[in-house]
Amino acid sequence: MEDFRVFRLQFFFQKLIEKLELENCQSEQIRAENFAKKFDFVVSRSVTNFSKFLNFSKKNVHFKHKNSLPNGIFYWKGGDFVDEIKNYKKQISIYNLKDYFEEEFFRTKKIIYWSA
Repeated sequence: MEDFRVFRLQFFFQKLIEKLELENCQSEQIRAENFAKKFDFVVSRSVTNFSKFLNFSKKNVHFKHKNSLPNGIFYWKGGDFVDEIKNYKKQISIYNLKDYFEEEFFRTKKIIYWSA
C-alpha cells in the first residue's frame, strides 16, 4: 500500500510539472543517499531527521546560483524539530504553512529552506 501511495505522489508531481509547464524540473522517487544528479533546488517532504537529510542531499545542490533565490533545499516538516535545526540557524529560513493555507492540516506544517 505504501508503494502505491508513493507512486501516486510522484505521478501527481510529474503531472503538476507538466501542467505548469515548468522547464528543467523533474519528479523522481528515489532514496536521497542514492541520488547523484545536481539541481538548483531539492524539494522533499520530511522523511527523516533534517540534519541527516541535509547530509544526504546537499551534494545534489548546484553551488553556482542563477536564480533570485539562492540554490538550496526546501524541506516540508511537521511537529517539533527544534533540536534538528539548532546547528543550522544561520543557514535556514522557516516558513509556516498556516500563513498560506487555512486548512487545519497545515497548522503545524512548515517549510525549512536551507541556502547552499
